Amino acid sequence: MIPSASVTGRWLSVAAGSCPAVAAALAAFGGEVLPSPSGAPIDEARAEARALLPSLRDHIVQALIVEVDADQAALFARRVEQVSGWLERVAEADPDGGHALQLGLLARAWQVLAGPPPRALRVRAVADFYYSQGGLLAARARPDRASSPTIDALLASAAPRLVAPGVSCATVEAITQDGPFRACWLVVAPGSARITAARAPIDADGALAVVSGGFFLYSEPDVRPPERRGDPVGLLVSDGVVVGPPTFPRSALVVDAAGAWSVRVVTMDEVALQVGGATLVIGQGATITHRGHASRATGPGFAVATGQVVAVGADLDVPTGGFVVTTPHTPAVGASVEYRLPIDGVHAAMAGGPRLLEGGHVVVGPERLRAEGFTATAPPITFSADETFDQNLLPRCAAGIRADGALVFLTIDGRHATRALGATLRGTAHALQALGCVDAVNLDGGSSKRLIVEGVVQDLPSTDVVGVAATDPSAVRALRTALVIRRR
Repeated sequence: MIPSASVTGRWLSVAAGSCPAVAAALAAFGGEVLPSPSGAPIDEARAEARALLPSLRDHIVQALIVEVDADQAALFARRVEQVSGWLERVAEADPDGGHALQLGLLARAWQVLAGPPPRALRVRAVADFYYSQGGLLAARARPDRASSPTIDALLASAAPRLVAPGVSCATVEAITQDGPFRACWLVVAPGSARITAARAPIDADGALAVVSGGFFLYSEPDVRPPERRGDPVGLLVSDGVVVGPPTFPRSALVVDAAGAWSVRVVTMDEVALQVGGATLVIGQGATITHRGHASRATGPGFAVATGQVVAVGADLDVPTGGFVVTTPHTPAVGASVEYRLPIDGVHAAMAGGPRLLEGGHVVVGPERLRAEGFTATAPPITFSADETFDQNLLPRCAAGIRADGALVFLTIDGRHATRALGATLRGTAHALQALGCVDAVNLDGGSSKRLIVEGVVQDLPSTDVVGVAATDPSAVRALRTALVIRRR
């Protein structure tokens, strides 16, 4: 049975009427919600919605399997169920708020399924949003909140341990004023280690540490061969070789030949493409269109994905993680493409984005996201099509540079109701500020977030929402790209 629009609309109205404090949250993913009169029967509506949970799970899988792989479809269905259960626990501290959010979650999930595709991203985002709202509600309801530490105070209380000369790591975990918080970080002093960037399979033999890297194709609904889910997105330079070009104008951690690191935006301007026996320079008689611009490009040219020409002609589809070059030059389909950056001496680089800190100031926000090409259908679509405007508490990973030049790799655990709620992008920026960073870039987070020190996983990686053990191989996603820290 699929509930009608009038039924799910009634659920939302009942939820808003029973707890006006969460009415603004209930409006997410659908607009204004008009509350039912005071005293609406929320228990009856909740029982009705909860009875349909098994059917909801099955319908999510059936609807999403045409957009993402079967494992992802099952994962997103499971998350909705897990968040519903989590909100039952929130209701133990705040019955009105917890029950209203649970009813809102189930109503919005059904509404997304009844709406137009693509749906996978929206189902995933609905689960994350209601999980986050529940976590904030639970934190506010704690009787000991005022006496709990702030996140800044918790970070300052850390006792780092030495891993190698100039390299240290730390972990903090506590119930803070903003709820359960857990973070791990690695500090690398200038000149104390070598930083390399890699894509899977990642060689970590003898490494001091490994940190998850940049974005990759995952939930985008139209990944077509030769592109594959798991392909890195954006700039990736490994041992001086440009493995992936700076397709999108995004911030990256860049390491030069002398081992000095910086955070900078690298774009395709003046990048040289060697293809079909010719050299083309972007901005000098050739331009590009990527998914942040449009899904189709007009004019004569060729499409590039995974380092090869995949189509030639006019009015071409733009590959999900690639681009179309507009130029009179027409290489053969299948021709390989190599790249030369206009920046000399880049030994390693890993794009992420957006930039979080610049000159000691928090700079992340809608304007920065647009400037770095997190728009339209550009991957990761979870950023480009974020309907919550950075309200979701998620596992995060970032790299920052302190005023003394030290490099900090920070992971913030999330989707763990009792140990780690997660953080927004802005919250991640503030955490890096508290650790002394003045410049910082966001890296890929979520289930891909990882910090491994001397072969031991320091964070709590999991694909599920509540407390799946990190030692369970089925609960840990393999790294697609990584930054590897080795002894000098």
